[in-house]
Amino acid sequence: MENRAEISFKWKVFIDFVLLVFALISITSFYLILSHAFGYYQEGIMGFICDCVFRLFIVIVITLILAFAFYFKEGKKYIIIWWICAILSGIGFFYLLKAPILDFKYLKSPKSLKINYVSFEEDMNYEYSIFYRISGYNDKNEIKIFEIDSKTYDKEEEKWNDYDNVSASIKYLPHTEVLMNLKTYKEKE
Repeated sequence: MENRAEISFKWKVFIDFVLLVFALISITSFYLILSHAFGYYQEGIMGFICDCVFRLFIVIVITLILAFAFYFKEGKKYIIIWWICAILSGIGFFYLLKAPILDFKYLKSPKSLKINYVSFEEDMNYEYSIFYRISGYNDKNEIKIFEIDSKTYDKEEEKWNDYDNVSASIKYLPHTEVLMNLKTYKEKE
């Protein structure tokens, strides 16, 4: 039979390992989320990973808040409020994580779309974020908007002027709407 010192040492090692893994995941998540906010990692597999990381980050934060609230609740009134919050969070988690899970099957063969009258936009209206977008009209005359990387924005802005009738062939994930591939060309008049 093991004594208490050995058990507590094993628990300390286990807890230290879990905290180290959590710290590494947190640092990586913050790096990806901040890079994503400044216009990087918007497209392709990295764009999909960043979208998943951001969604998981929200789930983890809400779960931690619920866990702390569980231990500090007092009285029946707070228990009922906690259960309502837990149920609503569970429903929110389902809808938040549903899109990336449904897009897994599209990673190898993304959906295709052609858009016309393409424009490129830079949105700097946010305090700590810059968004780059491509927008255009599909065959049903609906506007489609996709987030793009800052490098793609710079390359496309340099390639086309405001008076060109630009079209684009796009491959994207239908549920998260992450752009996987972009080819622009001048539409013949």
